[in-house]
Amino acid sequence: GPPGHQGREVQDTPGQAAPSTLGGVEPPDLRARRSEVEVAVLRRRLAGRVLDFPTLMAGWTRISEAGEDFDGPWFGLSWNLPLFDRNQGERHEWSRALAVAEARLELAERERDRRRTAALQAYAALRTSLMEVAGVVEDADEVAAAAGVSFLAGESSMTDLLETLRAVLESQLDALELQARTLAAHRELELSAGRPLTRGDP
Repeated sequence: GPPGHQGREVQDTPGQAAPSTLGGVEPPDLRARRSEVEVAVLRRRLAGRVLDFPTLMAGWTRISEAGEDFDGPWFGLSWNLPLFDRNQGERHEWSRALAVAEARLELAERERDRRRTAALQAYAALRTSLMEVAGVVEDADEVAAAAGVSFLAGESSMTDLLETLRAVLESQLDALELQARTLAAHRELELSAGRPLTRGDP
């Protein structure tokens, strides 16, 4: 008959229950969007400065006066004082860039939340189904053994025995396929969280 240990394997491997929430590491695409916002904020703040830093100038000069020559170093500052525009164009440009960056960040956060919710729901549903099937598969040994005893006692035909064994084998294969899908859903859940999930998760 079918190997009797498979039912116990299926029963023991659903893994922990789906956590209620997913924390974890922020995905790289979301971190990139957040960095874009930070850069736009800094650039807009920089463009909002009314005064630029002065430019330091230095040189060597010679002055002739009343028949005498004087020479030596000189130093000076060059300081631009904007009276009208005051970087308004650049401020407007970075204000628009900030609005775009914030919109992209919001979309990325929504997409992350959508992926996490879908992964949580898929894993929870598959795990529930697997645990429901596990109890049925666990009885596969007894069903196969009972069919064999019935056949040997002349209470059933060879066709009945083979049909029973086929049904038992199919149930075990279906359970193993469901187990594989559940494990794949758990891996997707960890990818959404950006970290391994443990039994201590909420």
